[in-house]
Amino acid sequence: GSKYGVYLRYIVEPAPMGTAGAFKFAANSLKETTLVLNGDILTDLDLKEVIRQHQSWKAEVTIVLTPVENPSAYGLVEFDNDFRVLRFLEKPTFEEIKTLKLNTINAGIYILEPTILNLIPNGEKYSFEYQLFPNLLEKKVKFYAFVANDNYWLDIGTPQRYLQANLDLITDDSIIGKNTVIFDKAQVTRSIIGENVTFEKGAIIENSVIWNGAKIGANTKIIGSIIGHNSEVDENTCLENSMLSDGVLVNSLL
Repeated sequence: GSKYGVYLRYIVEPAPMGTAGAFKFAANSLKETTLVLNGDILTDLDLKEVIRQHQSWKAEVTIVLTPVENPSAYGLVEFDNDFRVLRFLEKPTFEEIKTLKLNTINAGIYILEPTILNLIPNGEKYSFEYQLFPNLLEKKVKFYAFVANDNYWLDIGTPQRYLQANLDLITDDSIIGKNTVIFDKAQVTRSIIGENVTFEKGAIIENSVIWNGAKIGANTKIIGSIIGHNSEVDENTCLENSMLSDGVLVNSLL
């Protein structure tokens, strides 16, 4: 981070200790209000606003919630009129969702006071979601929910959502890296292209991410796909909703 004028200190677990266990492992460095974020989310949320609200509540823990269209794949978080967290409901049925009239899920962003460290055991694998948070409710800790109703939020933990995140960021444009060569009649539409990529004559690329050093053959069509570093796709090939790892060679069947 020094390159960008930011001082970063890394604390690495000797083995996976769970979400809350990792927080406890860093305890010696945590002397004040701490912001914890999952590493696979993309959001435009104003974190300063969340911290201000946390302080105004005099909360010990604040969890950010986000509304989603289909919360059945996640865990619902219920809260009262004062935004105190009431309960967590994992993978609710459609009937439960309809009854509760609720669609807010854990957004993977937490504000925690150092006192919470006392509730996490030393040297153990321990989870925020399945162990610490239920314990907070049981102990009636001041646990509040900040609802990010009007913010962009996306869990990018799958290839499909990773692709969606890239396309959301560029809207209708394309980004093309240095030393990329696009031959005659090749077309690139709403895609992100790395450096040193080659598109042979007549190649068509739409809604895709193509990493550095890839080579795309003549008259090949790639739609809604991710192509890894230094991969090659032969001429006259069609890839749709596909994902190639690094260094993959795809031969044409023609």
